[in-house]
Formats: sequence, structure tokens, C-alpha cells
Amino acid sequence: MLPGLDKHFDRVFKGYGENTLSMALYDKPINHIKHPILIATSSMAPFGDKTGYLFIVRGCNSGCLFCSAPVHTPNKLYTPLSEIQRVLDEYKKQKVDVVSIMDDNLFIDDKYTWEAINFLAERDLKWMAFNVRADYLLGKVNNLTQNGLVGAYIGVESFSDEVLKGYRKRETTEQVKQAIKELKHHGCYVWGNYIFCMPSSTLDGSRREIEQLASLELDLVMPTVFTPYPGVPLFKELKSLIFDWNWRHFDNGHIVWKHPHIRPEQVKTILSECFNACNCAKITTFAEPDPY
Repeated sequence: MLPGLDKHFDRVFKGYGENTLSMALYDKPINHIKHPILIATSSMAPFGDKTGYLFIVRGCNSGCLFCSAPVHTPNKLYTPLSEIQRVLDEYKKQKVDVVSIMDDNLFIDDKYTWEAINFLAERDLKWMAFNVRADYLLGKVNNLTQNGLVGAYIGVESFSDEVLKGYRKRETTEQVKQAIKELKHHGCYVWGNYIFCMPSSTLDGSRREIEQLASLELDLVMPTVFTPYPGVPLFKELKSLIFDWNWRHFDNGHIVWKHPHIRPEQVKTILSECFNACNCAKITTFAEPDPY
């Protein structure tokens, strides 16, 4: 939440609003959360145009310091299995090409998630795993692909184990590389997220990181900029260094704090060079950060 925003409201609901708002308005919880039918046209992956979106378990308690999810939604919120079945039946009926599972941390509840995956397999629906940890994937990709997995979006984040440990990522660069190798071996489409402009980063170092990213031969790299989101521990740590208070720029595409080694005008150079090295041979257009 943006600092000072709470002063304009009588009451603030943090995290999941369904039951909290229902209790405030009607003095009773919602007994059955309904999952919306979410179908959109997407051309980001080679699976066809029609994508259906699914949430199995919302929330994440992994505690990565650069992410806002553990701050705002640390508790697990389950979509009822009956709702998952209803939604998947509709996706099958409407002939979606792939189901994108959008959980903050897929397999945060392993048993429950596998029940949903079995529903997908029973309906012969292909699916893509967004926000899945590399350490979980190791040794499991063969089984997952046999149950419909066709792609994954994982956080590479950094090539420094020291950095990953410092931000409580709780996985190693070698685990990430092995997970990517395993996914590619089984023919999966692989997206990777990478965070540039961490406090120890330099322009030359970022260029070396781009070379390493390119060597992974990911199908798509999503470069982001280290951002101290309001509410996360990093916001308090870096608040005195923030010079850009335009909240539109807290978008992973701008640097909003005074970096010790990288100037603001160099950030676009880093992102553009990353796109050129990692993506431009695979896609013809991409969205650049809003310069305003």
C-alpha cells in the first residue's frame, strides 16, 4: 500500500479481501469462494491463442526480501477443488489451448496442487507453471510433463549465491541452472525472470550477467529492476535513497532510488541490451519501460 493512502479511508483491508470484506459488510464469512472464468488471447508462448488462467493456492510465505507477496499475502488461500473442476470443465468446453497456473508460489501445498494437476490431466489440458521454484522442479519435470506441463516461468533473479542467500531466496544458482536444463530436456517452454540493479551491481557487471542469461538459452527473459516496494523491508532500508516518488515508476522498469554504481539513464541501456541479447531473435516486438 502506498504510504499515507490509509488516511483517506475509514478502514484498510490488507491481503485477501473476500472474507474480511464480507465480515465487515455482512458479519459472516464467504463459505465458498468462486473462481472466475478467465480466458484471454495470448501470443507469448507457442501453444495457440487461447489461454485460461487458474489460481489453485494463493499466497506465499517463502520470505524473499525483494518480493511483496510474503508481506501482503503470507497466508495460503485455497480455491475449492469443486471450483477448480468447474473452471477446468469450462476451459475444456471453450477449447483453451493452455491453462496458465498463476499461483504466487506453485506447489506451496504439494498435495493440494497435485489434485488440481490430476484434474488437468483428466481433461487432457496442457498447462504452464508460473512462479514455480527451481528447487522444487528438480527430479520432477518428467512426471509433471506426463501430466500436461508444457512450460514454466521461474525466477533466475541473480547469478550470485551470496546475493540469493542475502535476500532469502533459499535456492542456489546451480539449482536454477539444473531446473532449466531439466525443463528444456523435456521440451518445455521456459521463461526466466532476472533482477538487475541490485545494490552491489555495476554496469559492466550487468553486461556480464546478460551474457550469462543469454547462455541459458531461455525462450524468454523478463528483465526487471530492483525495486523497494512500499511495505516490504527493503522500502524502509532504502527509503532515504528514494528520489523518484512517482508511483507509476515502481514498475520493475525504472530505478527509483539512488544506486551507488548505476545512473538512472543507464537502466534503460541495461534492459535494452538484455532484450537484444536474450529475446530479439525470438520475438519481434516488446514493450519498453514508460519513460515518463
